[in-house]
Order: sequence, then C-alpha cells, then structure tokens
Amino acid sequence: MSSMIRQWLKFLSKDDISSIVQINNLYKDEQHEEISKPEVKNHILVGDGGKVEIGDQTLTTKYPDGTIEYAFYRGEEVKTGVYTKLDKSLLLSEIGRYRDGRKHGIRWKRVAYHSWFLSSANSDYKDDIMRNSVFIYPDLSTALVGDFDENCMAFSDLEVAEIVGAVSNQAILIPSLRQCGMKIPCPLTDMSETVANQHCYRDPYEHRTVEVRESLIPEAGEGLFTTRSVMAGQLLAYFAGVKDKDKNGRQSDYAITLKDGQIIDIPTEIRTTYCATLGHKACHSFQPSAYYGYTTHPRFGEIRCVIALHNLEPGQEITTDYRYGIGKAPEWYINCLKEFLISKRGYSQEEAELYVTEIIAKAQTEKDKCINENICCRD
Repeated sequence: MSSMIRQWLKFLSKDDISSIVQINNLYKDEQHEEISKPEVKNHILVGDGGKVEIGDQTLTTKYPDGTIEYAFYRGEEVKTGVYTKLDKSLLLSEIGRYRDGRKHGIRWKRVAYHSWFLSSANSDYKDDIMRNSVFIYPDLSTALVGDFDENCMAFSDLEVAEIVGAVSNQAILIPSLRQCGMKIPCPLTDMSETVANQHCYRDPYEHRTVEVRESLIPEAGEGLFTTRSVMAGQLLAYFAGVKDKDKNGRQSDYAITLKDGQIIDIPTEIRTTYCATLGHKACHSFQPSAYYGYTTHPRFGEIRCVIALHNLEPGQEITTDYRYGIGKAPEWYINCLKEFLISKRGYSQEEAELYVTEIIAKAQTEKDKCINENICCRD
C-alpha cells in the first residue's frame, strides 16, 4: 500500500500546474462542487502575498520566501479544488483542497526526510492543537495517531498504527489505519525530559527497520543492523538525547551536535537500557554506509538521524563517519584512522604514524579553531 501513496506523492511533486490539472480531471466524478470555467486571463498580479500567475482556471502563486502554490479557481479568482505547495527547494511540501477560498478537508504536510503529517484543515482547534491527526513515517506504512501542534509535536499519548489501504476523497488520498495495539506516552516538556524519563519506549519505525546486536567490527561492542531492505537516502534511525549543559565538558562516544550547536548525549545512568532512538548505536567507519542528517520527530522535536548512503540489504551493519576533531579524538579513533590509512590507502606503518602525528600537532596549534574546539562529539 505504501507504493500507491508513494506514486501519488511523486505524481504531485511536479514543478508545474499540470499535475493538479490531471488529478482534478482524473477524479472529477468525485467533485462535490462545480467549478465554473471563466474566460482565459493569463495575466500576472503582484502584491504583498507574492506574484500570482492567473491562467485558465489555475493560479500559480510564488511567495517571497521562495515557496510556490498551484491551485484552481472559479468565479472572481476564488480558490477551489486540489492544491499543491512546493518549498524553496521545489520539494512537495503540502497537498490539500480549497473550498470557497479556504482550505478544507484533509491536508498533507511534509516533515523532514519524507515523513508526512495529516490533519484536518477545517476543524476548529483549541489552543492550536490538532486532534486525531496522523504522523506518517518515511516508509509510508507506519503511523502515529494522536493530538499534535502545527509543528507536528505530540500533545497526547500516541497510538501506533499501520497503513493497510487508502481511499480517494475528492482526489486526496486518505489512509486506512489498523491499530497495532501499542501506545507511546505523551512526551514531556522537552527532548531531554522525554529521553531521561521515557527511554524504554521503542520507536515503531526503527522497530521495523533496524536492530542492535554485536558489531562485526572487532572490539567495537554493539552495532546497528538493517532488518529490511532500504534504499539510498532512506532514513534508518533517529538520534535523540539529553542536552548537555556543560559545552566544554568531555562528552561520551554517544554525543552529537544539533543544528544550533547544542550537544546531546545519552546519560550514563540510562545508557544500558536506552532504546527510544537507536542512531547512537551506529559504529564508526572511514568507509561508512550512512551519514548523520537532521530531521523532526513528534516526540523529540528537531533531532539528528541516520540516513543510508547507498542501498542496504537486510542484515547489513550500518556505519557512520563520526568526523571527530582529530585534536580531541579518543585513542580508539586515532588507531582506527591509522589502520584505515594502512589497509585502504597503502600507507606504511611509519607513514601512517607520521601523518597522524602531524595532523594532531596542527590541530593543537592552529589559532583559528572551530567552535567545538574543547569538545569531542559526532559531527
């Protein structure tokens, strides 16, 4: 069923008006409102809301922030019918319908890395909380149902569900959900509190995608492995943690930085039982199969994630390049670098030792140090 939704999203991702024209014609028998055909205008209006190109029943609005909306209109340019919106990178970011100039019915909004948020555009929400809405994971099969704010942060317990079908309602796909008999509690005040106090609730998408077991890398301890086939660019795991208040302190091997430079780590006291996210379990390699990206999660907000660099089969180990600053890197990382230079780059033992010694000395004496000069965590 995910393939049907994926094809629908791909079809609507075109950077022109043609996709919604075609889909509106395809589902015209479902229309509950008649769209009258005005004369062809083909002119442009410029206002505070952006530049509007008016065509034959179509409106293309180019907003100042670089986003674009494609929509239909009737009468005196009143928006009606299916619309799509692209972000400034021209990626599909929103799908829905207008009725008499207002957004109406189920609306799809893209969340970072191919997740989607479904809510009703015409309900009267109190406190800006969207009741009975749906967060859909990147596999387009796994979902969380509950109450969310406009930024897709959960404000209630979340029911885990599986998408088992989809029906069209006036050209908008509505997923059919089957409950999985599992609930995840409402997140606490922030990511740190949620990680510290709800660390044993596994993420359902990770549960279907990855597992933790002994790494194939000698003396590396536990590693992260795929449990199903994944494609290059697919999200593999999430990486949340507790925000570190001492930015100049020595972090563990599980520390990583967020977009704003804030460091998060997995506290020692919960490290053996923590499984709310599993991105921290990916072992280091200078020839990685994945990398660290940024995403948004309904329980933790803006966090890091692990993204596949190439296609992976079930049972393959997921590795990432930690990209430690060499001047503060732990000894195991330096030894790993030497081994990589010898086995993969053809260095002799002496050449590898000399090279590593030189770059460490350079890092320690460099005057223009980076913002994270006193810390050691994954980039």
